[in-house]
Amino acid sequence: MLPKTTENTVTTMLKERLQAFGVTHCTPFGSLQTPAGRREVDLFCHNGGAYVIEAKFLERDLIKAIAKIQNDYIKHHKHLGIVGGFAILYPQELSSPLEEKIVCDLASKLKFKVVMLFLPEDNRRNFRVVEGTLDEVAGVLATQILSPPEYLSPSIDYIIKVLRDSAHTLTAGLRHIAGKNLEGLFGGQQVFENILEYEEGALPEEELRLASAYLLVNQLLFYQVLSRKDPSRFEEIDLDVLRTPSDLSRYFSRVLDINYRTVFSYDVASLIPPKFMIEVTTMIAAIQGISAEKVSSDLLGTVFHDLIPFEIRKKVAAFYTNVLAAELLAWLSISDSCSKVGDLACGSGGLLVAAYRRKKALIKESRGFTSEDHRRFVEEDLTGVDVMPFAANVAACHMALQSSQPTA
Repeated sequence: MLPKTTENTVTTMLKERLQAFGVTHCTPFGSLQTPAGRREVDLFCHNGGAYVIEAKFLERDLIKAIAKIQNDYIKHHKHLGIVGGFAILYPQELSSPLEEKIVCDLASKLKFKVVMLFLPEDNRRNFRVVEGTLDEVAGVLATQILSPPEYLSPSIDYIIKVLRDSAHTLTAGLRHIAGKNLEGLFGGQQVFENILEYEEGALPEEELRLASAYLLVNQLLFYQVLSRKDPSRFEEIDLDVLRTPSDLSRYFSRVLDINYRTVFSYDVASLIPPKFMIEVTTMIAAIQGISAEKVSSDLLGTVFHDLIPFEIRKKVAAFYTNVLAAELLAWLSISDSCSKVGDLACGSGGLLVAAYRRKKALIKESRGFTSEDHRRFVEEDLTGVDVMPFAANVAACHMALQSSQPTA
């Protein structure tokens, strides 16, 4: 169990620091009545806008705090009047029972981590992470609460970290899947024996489970962007009515009926047992809290490009082209915005995306870039082929999200 006395001491100290910076209305250890029931909150600040604060001592629990802020509070922001929330990681050195004087001394030296979440419609402020001493993070929080800046850039590295942590958490729900089923998900026996040249019995099952988890993370992230960009066609995933992981197919099927078959045709969700539903809902809530739809298309493409670690890509032959090399090749070889490009071993789509950007830049020399240009690029001008379904999935995401308004 966490040392509640020490945790309460640190939370009280944070309240006092916030008040010193002008946040006069801070209520520690309170509760809020939400449409889903009463929820306990570590700290509630309600002047200059209402914000909730959830604190954790362990890095692995921070994603739970992010999910709680999103699903318990921001989801019900119209009812609660909430405009944002902060998940705070207290230094682990403070997790032991300590005298108050020692706690105060350590808090002035050790680093705290703050994850900032804001409303989906607040396009000024993105999912952001800051670190500093107690006084430093209190000053940053006070600024956000009392006089929010015009713009707060996203923490791309931490977005990727949250998504990677989610994938690793999901692998526990895939441990029951036999090697043959994993093999089928990634192209079948012929791919692994004849192309990847794995000997019988040498299938990298653990890596394939993690790669499967990344497929689902990709799907959830992609669907999240679609649902926020086009809510009339794509309903946001409602965790209050989701009962089993396989229920996600109800949402994904709406996209399959229109387009993006390469992204959503791999059914990983139905392979996860219902007993892992808590892990799945935590992951979905965290993805919703990231608000990836507010990230520019270039940066969102970077998220999909960098999300899956090299050691996992290597096991399923999803090798990535160096971004700078791809950009150089595209700028040297494409001189007409109507050029058509094919890549017969597209991997994550790096060369295709570079071609997309080059063609887009040529169009913007004479006029604005439109959604019709995006549709033509993706559906007609740029063609990618890869033997690995995993690579094709990432390439499709990477390409489609080059537009801030992905068409479907």
